Amino acid sequence: MDFSIKKPTHIFAFLILFFTLFILIIYPTMVFLNVVPYSLKDREDVYRIDLDEFVTDNDNTADEISWKVIGNSTISVNLTDNNAEIIVPVSWKGYEKITFIATDLDGYSSSDDFIVYSTEKRMPEVIAGIPDQIILPGKSFEKIDLNEYVDTTYNLSNLTWKYLANTDLTITLVDKTVDAAYTNGWNGSEIITFIATDSEGNSYSDYVIFTVADNPPVVSDLSFDLEKTGDISEFSKLFGAVITIIILVGTPIIWYVFVNKANKKKILSALKMRLDRIDEAFLYGLLAAILMYIIIGIIGMLLYSSGLVQEGDDISNIKDIVGNLSIPSMIFIILFLSTCEEIFFRGFLMEKIGSVAGKNIAIGSTAVLFGLAHIGYGKIYPVIMPIIMGVILGIIVYKTKNLYSAIIAHILFNLVAFVLFLFAQSMNL
Repeated sequence: MDFSIKKPTHIFAFLILFFTLFILIIYPTMVFLNVVPYSLKDREDVYRIDLDEFVTDNDNTADEISWKVIGNSTISVNLTDNNAEIIVPVSWKGYEKITFIATDLDGYSSSDDFIVYSTEKRMPEVIAGIPDQIILPGKSFEKIDLNEYVDTTYNLSNLTWKYLANTDLTITLVDKTVDAAYTNGWNGSEIITFIATDSEGNSYSDYVIFTVADNPPVVSDLSFDLEKTGDISEFSKLFGAVITIIILVGTPIIWYVFVNKANKKKILSALKMRLDRIDEAFLYGLLAAILMYIIIGIIGMLLYSSGLVQEGDDISNIKDIVGNLSIPSMIFIILFLSTCEEIFFRGFLMEKIGSVAGKNIAIGSTAVLFGLAHIGYGKIYPVIMPIIMGVILGIIVYKTKNLYSAIIAHILFNLVAFVLFLFAQSMNL
């Protein structure tokens, strides 16, 4: 039952254990501490768009159209040969409207907006949708009532407006109504930025392109959701989960077989996987799941009330786990991955550490290791929560002498979290 390394087979088992700890805990911790350069929070998702597919011009070929982009800040956009490369940091949370502007050889321009957002719920735009205007020579631009393009949920009745970047056009802005005029004989395009500032000094803006031309380029249909394009495929996520399950279960089996020379009955006994008194295990598991939700809920409220976490910040890793997984896939992960995590942490590791260091150290150390195994998400809070869970789960395993109590608690906890996530999605919360 000890960790002693006496034979080549023992060395093999030890290497398997070290490999498991490295994959699950050591490497994610090094990533989080920036000891190694590659991590989820440093990685970038790259999306490529062939802009030629979204522009039409009767007088110019696609090669004769030049492009520029405005409006991006955190997100990087590279333009090469009418191809746009949009680079989004994986850990980025927010909303950006990127405006692509196409200009032909005659100097006429057209634009369309490209919306990029990383939250499950699309962020509303305070000011949006002011249409570009394209008219024939000799015609007049339509007046714009800016109030029509302000999100009514913001109650921005005290907005003050200004505009930027007019050179060839004459802009008149009176009572939030815009009138654009041009000199007879002028052909071309001009971008005007309208900026609204509220009483607290917050500013919001939108762009409009005014064009006088016979056949200007037309850009359209660039506004679509990028978020799901970069998701890891469901197969890849499931494959990763299966590999993790194999490692979590295979490591204890290899150790018990090669080091402890244990048979199936002794392995199950060492892991405290007992079917007798399963009703007691279920009751303790249910109570533990409820207790975990109460404690973690209180901690969450304290974090928000103290200002350590701001409204809208995501302290959970549920979105990172679910992603584009189907409900059956999530059920599979909840049932099997939760079970195998308990086998490794509260079954194997806690038994081994407890045999040499005692119960309290075994509970505390495995809880910390369990938390560190979740550090690869690049957030600190999904590390703290599993540590708290690990302490509670360790206590009930020692109390019931049955690993099934922790397995049931873990499955119930994750299952409720998943159901609440689905409910929040359905209610658009």
